[in-house]
Amino acid sequence: MAKTDQGDSHLLSGKLPCPKCTSSDGYHLYSNGWGKCFACDANVPWDVALQSTEEAPKVSGLIPKGEHTSLNKRKINADTCALWDYTKAEYNGTTVQIANYKNDKGTTIAQ
Repeated sequence: MAKTDQGDSHLLSGKLPCPKCTSSDGYHLYSNGWGKCFACDANVPWDVALQSTEEAPKVSGLIPKGEHTSLNKRKINADTCALWDYTKAEYNGTTVQIANYKNDKGTTIAQ
């Protein structure tokens, strides 16, 4: 995993509007629950960032939603995958597991 200034977390989505300044593409979401704007240098948690905008940022490049199936090697059943919206799908010819991160309105904002 690449080291970022966000600790050991990794980038989930970038080039989003900043909740603190007028930048239309400076805010980036990281797997640790925080976002950073590279225009104004603000560090803002996802929940605050999403509450401060009327609408969730439009996220492009998400993998199409897959199926909620059991993950036998991890001993996770299909019901648990459905509860947490964890899916399996084909992406570029490879089977992948997708963890969908949602805002308080239920919209997928990152994977």
